[in-house]
Amino acid sequence: MAVDTFNVRLKSFRTAYEQELLEITRNDSIQDPDSELDRIQARYAARFSEQFKPEGAALRDELLRRLDRPLTPAIREHAPLLESEQLADPDALSDLADYLARLATELP
Repeated sequence: MAVDTFNVRLKSFRTAYEQELLEITRNDSIQDPDSELDRIQARYAARFSEQFKPEGAALRDELLRRLDRPLTPAIREHAPLLESEQLADPDALSDLADYLARLATELP
């Protein structure tokens, strides 16, 4: 199923993001770790917006269509990452993957 493939890719993306963030916090030779963290976060946010956000929104919309549910503001709150321009932390990626997987399990 498309959701499973998407979620595998998303979780791999999350792992890479977490590893880079962790490397910065462990590297004492970095002059300005906050700036470096901001740079990494901005790079991953851009990659998410380009590579995952459109596909994630399309999957959500298709699942909701198949479940005969309208896309309401309350439903949008279940996957805020699809509505936001920010990629606050890696946990938001897992939340999105979990949400899509939950919707997929509700299909008849």
